[in-house]
Amino acid sequence: MARSDSANKPCRGGLNNAEGIVVALGSGFFGSMLVVSAVLKVRDPSETLRTLSYASAKIFGENHSNLIPIISMSVVVFVEVVLGISLVTRVAVRKVLLITALLFAGFTGFMLWLVLQEAPVGCGCGFGGEAASMSDVVRGLVLFTACCGVIVVRDRASRAFLSQRQLEKY
Repeated sequence: MARSDSANKPCRGGLNNAEGIVVALGSGFFGSMLVVSAVLKVRDPSETLRTLSYASAKIFGENHSNLIPIISMSVVVFVEVVLGISLVTRVAVRKVLLITALLFAGFTGFMLWLVLQEAPVGCGCGFGGEAASMSDVVRGLVLFTACCGVIVVRDRASRAFLSQRQLEKY
């Protein structure tokens, strides 16, 4: 039986079916993970607040305001929910993936800082353990790299689609 050429036909945004599946799965995975992480923080904020209180004390000194960790957690949860819902619903995917990659880079840097400080607190993300470890840093690097991979697939497919359309004009 002859295979149809539909696997290579461009669809929404110039992505062929394979690229579209990679972008859809990546967006869905990262979006779901961000929403779940936000829900875990809201359901049990103690780990996140303990981590942010530790960081605030290290950065601002022991006399820091108790509002800093609460405000920081509120901002993090809000950003995770907005990014997560945007990725799941595929709204402004490229921009949201770029912001998500920056969020993962920030998380990785924060985890590395906690590990170097030998902090007695977990990652604060709702998925971690008692104390931040190199496994948290590796997890952040994997998430960052995978997110960048989805961005690259999406961008290459879009460029190829635009080049093909320009060739068809002439």
